[in-house]
Amino acid sequence: MSHPPGVAPPPGALIRPPITYSFTSSDGLRQYAVPMRQWLATNDKRFHGLHASAVVFNASGTKALLLQRAAHDSMPGRWEPAGGAIDPGDETILQGCARELYEEAGLKAKRIVRQIGSGDPFTNRTGTHIFWRLAFEVEVEDTDDVTNDPNEHARWIWASQKEIEEERREEDGEEIPITTTRMKKTLLDAFHLKREAGEIQD
Repeated sequence: MSHPPGVAPPPGALIRPPITYSFTSSDGLRQYAVPMRQWLATNDKRFHGLHASAVVFNASGTKALLLQRAAHDSMPGRWEPAGGAIDPGDETILQGCARELYEEAGLKAKRIVRQIGSGDPFTNRTGTHIFWRLAFEVEVEDTDDVTNDPNEHARWIWASQKEIEEERREEDGEEIPITTTRMKKTLLDAFHLKREAGEIQD
């Protein structure tokens, strides 16, 4: 989550050094290589904003990165991929996705591989604003660089498709509840698309 210029981040927030975004993206994602406002206008979408989730797989492509929401946040203790709101200052929607990934997990996007699903609407906590959520699989420069921002997420894990399906870790039986049923479907769809593309060896 980014912080507006001139506004101090909350106490305990992890301040990451600025980076230059130099990722590539698949041809099929060209419609998202534009600013958020342009995309909303072009697609006649009357949403209050966009949200993007970044699904990252480990080096072997068999597990996805999950972050556990902080105890003081909404849906405390539940798990999700990195992601957040696209800012008006983001050059493109894809850059906003890469920014959120870096801010929340410390990972630098190398390539945005594909879109996962077609998107879905959700409301803010008070139900007064409607947003559109997008999700992308993102290949990163180094999967060993994961560092969570403790102000937003308590910890992180790599989870297999089976673990996400059962919402339980195989090694110790710990429950890993996913934030929403839609987010769980997004994660499972990411595995399906990766397997369909021949990128997961069963």
